[in-house]
Amino acid sequence: MKRILVILVLLVSTFSYVSAQQIQGERYKGFVDLTLKPGNDGVYKKLNSLGFGFTTSHGYMVDNHIFLGLGVGLDVYKMDYFVDNAVAVPLFFNLRANMGKGAISPFFDVKVGYTAFDISGFYASPKVGVRIGLLKNLGMNVGLGYTAQGYNYITYKSKSEKAYLHSLDISLGFDF
Repeated sequence: MKRILVILVLLVSTFSYVSAQQIQGERYKGFVDLTLKPGNDGVYKKLNSLGFGFTTSHGYMVDNHIFLGLGVGLDVYKMDYFVDNAVAVPLFFNLRANMGKGAISPFFDVKVGYTAFDISGFYASPKVGVRIGLLKNLGMNVGLGYTAQGYNYITYKSKSEKAYLHSLDISLGFDF
């Protein structure tokens, strides 16, 4: 399992680098986020999961405010339901709207796609936050959001049921 994850991360990193080199002009934009994810596993009625995540998305700035791109992530959760840590690899479309032009501007970001590995199913992650410009093409992003990831779990009667992992997302990231 660890080998698969290392290979996946290397492939995504290589793809991201090659894609960035092939896109000409100032329309290319990339994002990297680290996220803390406290939440609920969708089975029990309490706060019983804690996750840590990484996402990266790359694409085009349609204009000065709208970004469209594709991305991938890696989330690791500790949940009551799973004996070991649960791994999720979301693959998603990313839409982001920057609300201002200044050095400090609010943004709205939404990622929608599919999650693979231990947690697999529908993936949605809306977020609001603030972008702080550091250099001409570099910014720091602080955000607060929500993530829903679908997955199947086995009941005490050995029956497969669908559940959604719900988490609050506190993120810190950079755009370039």
